Parts: sequence; C-alpha cells; structure tokens
Amino acid sequence: MLSIYLAFLEVSFKRQITYRIANWAGLFTNAFFLFFKVALFEAIYVGNEVVGGLNSTSAMAYAGLAQVLVMVIPQWGNIGVGEEIRSGQVAIDMCRPVNYYFLTMSKRLGISLYYVLMRAMPLAALGIFVGILIPFKNLAHIPLFIISVVMGSWIANSYHFLVETSAFWIENARGLKTLSTGIIYFLSGIILPINFFPVWAQNISRFLPFEYTINVPIQIYLGTGSNIFELMFFQLIWCLVMSAQCIWVLSKGENQLTVHGG
Repeated sequence: MLSIYLAFLEVSFKRQITYRIANWAGLFTNAFFLFFKVALFEAIYVGNEVVGGLNSTSAMAYAGLAQVLVMVIPQWGNIGVGEEIRSGQVAIDMCRPVNYYFLTMSKRLGISLYYVLMRAMPLAALGIFVGILIPFKNLAHIPLFIISVVMGSWIANSYHFLVETSAFWIENARGLKTLSTGIIYFLSGIILPINFFPVWAQNISRFLPFEYTINVPIQIYLGTGSNIFELMFFQLIWCLVMSAQCIWVLSKGENQLTVHGG
C-alpha cells in the first residue's frame, strides 16, 4: 500500500516540475518578497536592539526562512479537494483501493518536495549569499529541522483538506476558504514571529495548530525554541489530530456526495 502512495507522490512531483516557465516566475516572485519582507523587518528594528526576544539578526533570518518555507508548507491556495468534490471527480478517487485523504496527502507531499528543490534551496542559497540567513547554530538540529518541516507541511495540508471538504455540505466553499487562509496566514507566524504577539495571544496560539506549521521549524533552525523536542512532540500530536479529523469528516462527507449523471 505504501508503494502506491509513493507512486502518486512521484507522479505529483514530476507533473509539477514540467511547468518550467512558471517555476522560474515563481522563484523570481519568492526572491522579490524575500528582500521585501527583510526590508520591513529592518524598519521595525530601527532604534530597537531586541523585539519580542529576537535581535535584528535573528529577526532577519526569521523573515528569510518564512519566505523560504512558504511554498513548502502551504499557507494559501487550493489543494484541489474542493474542486474535485464540486466536479464529482472525488467519486472516482474514492472508488480506488486507497484512502482518499492519504492519496491527497501523498500528492501534496510530492508538490512540497518539488518546492524544496526548486524554491526553498535556491532561496536559502541566495539568503546565505547576501547575509540574510545564518547557518545552523547546531548541526545536530538539521535532521530535526527536516522532520519538523515535513510535519509542518502535513499539518498545513491537512488543514486545507479539512476546510475544502466543507464542499460536501455547502455549494461553494470559496468564502470559507478565504477566511481560513487569513487565519492560518496570520497565526502561523509567516507575517510576524509569534514572539511579537502579546503574551495572551501567544498562550492562545500554543493550543492551535497554526504555529506548528511555519513557526516551529524556524525556531528549530534558529535555535530559539525553549525545548525543541517538546515543540516537535506537539507537532506530532497535531499531525495525528488533524489526520483523524480529516478522515472522520471525509467519512461523513461521503454520505452527502451526489454525482449528477451517474
């Protein structure tokens, strides 16, 4: 069964890499926003040595890493589930001898792998070259960082899956999708580090899945997390919780599915 999911992952990766012009255009756009976000953080630190427990060097690296990971750990966009439900394509996928949720996640991980190679690594190299990113403070954290990125991607994609399955019950999920995107975009830490939030907001954020997508991998990279293994443990918990929720909602949604014409 695992080989089937790996095959879909491979196909998804190959399909993504065929759009070469879009690849270069996307890389240019990500590079632009890399420098744009760093410039904004530089303005924040004018006259300030430390903000939210981060010095200017760590804050610039945070902004750079957030942009490096933004496509690997998706914060916006459709993953295709909502459209497949509306078109009826989901019925065909559900007839396959595989779980639709894990099938979708294997495809999404294939896309994330593509973004690691074609976006994240070139952007990281550029960031290190111009002095935005700083090297790992502890090389032993590299495997932990990679695992954390995978779990962050799993949580983010599961969140999008969960939102888009609302199409089983409502005719058009675009409004809900827009709202949900705003929530994850703000609370994941991609706009501002969670450390910049008021203490009460940080306490609430710890009980939500969003900061475990982008913020935690960045903390591991920068070495600013108070307890790396505790952060990764909660990431793992959210992976399991989100997966269970998605599978449960999918099972309920199957009873609501109506495919016209057959």
